[in-house]
Amino acid sequence: MSRQPSAPPPAEISFEQVAAAAENLEGRGAEPTLQRVCEHLGAGSPNRIQRHLTAWRAARPSPTPPTPRLPSALVEALEEELARHAGDALSR
Repeated sequence: MSRQPSAPPPAEISFEQVAAAAENLEGRGAEPTLQRVCEHLGAGSPNRIQRHLTAWRAARPSPTPPTPRLPSALVEALEEELARHAGDALSR
């Protein structure tokens, strides 16, 4: 019984490789999805890449939403209205 040579094991993809690929994609304006990271790396187990990608996302600071701002025209109108009411109250 002869044994056929087995294929070499696939190269292990590291967290650093996945993080670099994800940051590269993000830097180009693309969402770093599993499929895009896999294509970018060209090798590796999707399960392992997904684990590293999940860890990469968890390690990143969550983006702070922008502070809501009222339009300046609305702020000015409110200030004028408040000043008018205050003036009316003081004149009474």
